[in-house]
Amino acid sequence: MKEPVGVAGAIIPWNFPMLIASRNVAPAMAADCCMVLKPSQLTPVTALELGQIALDAGLSAGVLNIVTALAPRLARR
Repeated sequence: MKEPVGVAGAIIPWNFPMLIASRNVAPAMAADCCMVLKPSQLTPVTALELGQIALDAGLSAGVLNIVTALAPRLARR
């Protein structure tokens, strides 16, 4: 019997953002867990596109959550 363990979280660096994001999201989705994905503030668009692809593929809203934000040092500029 497959049961979700809980919510998984991943903080993605700026280099290879789509590859690293998909490597973190795929196992969480396979284990039937919800996912919170925090991409780098330098490359947030790739994670947002991954979220749109997931929605287009039929993933329920709220299963893959993407949190984007500027770091405080970058927001002051």
